Amino acid sequence: MAAPASLFRLGIQSYCYRKFSLDQAIGMAQSLRLHFIEIYPGHASHEATAAEAAAVRARLADAGMQQSAYGVVKLSNDAETLRQVFEHCRRMGVPVISADPDPAPDCFNLLERFVAEYDIRVAVHNHGARHRWSLAQQILDAIQDYDPRIGVCLDTSWAIDAGEDPAAAIRLLAPRLYGIHLKDSTGTEDVAVGTGRLDLPGTLRALRDVGFDGSFSLEYENFPEVPQPYLEQCAEATRRELARL
Repeated sequence: MAAPASLFRLGIQSYCYRKFSLDQAIGMAQSLRLHFIEIYPGHASHEATAAEAAAVRARLADAGMQQSAYGVVKLSNDAETLRQVFEHCRRMGVPVISADPDPAPDCFNLLERFVAEYDIRVAVHNHGARHRWSLAQQILDAIQDYDPRIGVCLDTSWAIDAGEDPAAAIRLLAPRLYGIHLKDSTGTEDVAVGTGRLDLPGTLRALRDVGFDGSFSLEYENFPEVPQPYLEQCAEATRRELARL
């Protein structure tokens, strides 16, 4: 079975480069031969002016890169801020918002309204055992009665932290899985993909089997001052396993 084209649209979460400017982050992503980038708010926020957003979009185009997602951004029942987030993503041509939304129904009711108006997906990001969004089933239960454009961004390392098998979570979430943060962990700290507890081949097979078509971002959070050697390992290991699919 061939892997979906989305799995070959391998990108990176710009949070890996949070100690660097966006311009530097784009350059380092280019050196990894990545053409997709999920930009976190610290690099290019929804509070940017139209001119600032246009400059970022032009810089990405010049680099031969595309913004695959925006986030992770906290969302609440503040309609004005939500509209600002969605307007920014429409301006940037971003199809997915990786989000940490308030669990209250009034927040999700607003999200339902905005995803329909803008036709932009919102992907709830899991964040480990101690976070309000921890388990795949918990997130699925919270979103299942809302517009199907409200889905999940699964962080594989945080899934491990919560005691979940990322491959099993992928299969459970498949109809509403709109983002992957491909990240590995020893259980206590981030490590390069393929060197920790993550079953990388099994995770990629699960994504292939469910026909995943969302934002696919490498992430490594340790050593933010010198992330590039570890991200090189992440990219190499992921490409090697993708080639075997």
